[in-house]
Amino acid sequence: MKDSRGRIRRLAVLVGAAAVAFGLAVSPSAADARVVVGIGVPFGWYGAPWFYGPPVYPYWQVPPVYIAPPAYAPPPVQYLAPPVQSAPPPSQFWYYCKHPKGYYPYVNACPGGWQQVSPRPAG
Repeated sequence: MKDSRGRIRRLAVLVGAAAVAFGLAVSPSAADARVVVGIGVPFGWYGAPWFYGPPVYPYWQVPPVYIAPPAYAPPPVQYLAPPVQSAPPPSQFWYYCKHPKGYYPYVNACPGGWQQVSPRPAG
């Protein structure tokens, strides 16, 4: 039994050395040579086992906490309505025409000229 294990080990070392020598001989330059050695299970298991859970911290340690920086909120914009344009003040005079008799907007044209008349309150 010991003899077969020794032979297997010597054969594995020989095969490994031959693979490294072949890789170095085939590579174009020393800077491009890559050697990858991997040890693993020949099955495709890449997930975590079912018993993995979140990390558990002792009671004297506090888990790391992320505190977000304070957010800046600009003050609200206040919109002011434009000032309301009021109607021009009413004219302080009325215009009277002697021929044809009447006041301005009821008489459209006055050939003799308009007279300014102060309006009197009714009554």
